[in-house]
Amino acid sequence: VSATLYVTHRATVDAFGDRRLYYLLG
Repeated sequence: VSATLYVTHRATVDAFGDRRLYYLLG
């Protein structure tokens, strides 16, 4: 797997995780 693709994927997953956490806390 391409390192760049992996980093992009991780950034996307982290962003969605943060949004879900915000919804739960909000």
